[in-house]
Amino acid sequence: DAAHLHDRHGGRVREDGTHLQQRPVCAVGMIALTAYAAHICVIAVLGMPYDYFPAVAMLTGLTLGSMLFATLWMNHFRRGPLEQALYKVTQVARRVK
Repeated sequence: DAAHLHDRHGGRVREDGTHLQQRPVCAVGMIALTAYAAHICVIAVLGMPYDYFPAVAMLTGLTLGSMLFATLWMNHFRRGPLEQALYKVTQVARRVK
């Protein structure tokens, strides 16, 4: 389709050059502050399991949840929620002299 290109190995690539498989990881990187704060809140509410398998399950859930949320969010917005708030605060601070 028009929004995707192909690399020399036949893999689908977005116009910005990222492979579609990299998109969720790139999306989390673009909202890293939000993802970090969210995982801290989730752990504060649910608690941190100290047994191996529950801890791995929580890590897996947080990782996949972050990737899903970030990918969906970045489909509609340029910045994560906390990144946008920080951007707005710095814009106000720039005008203060």
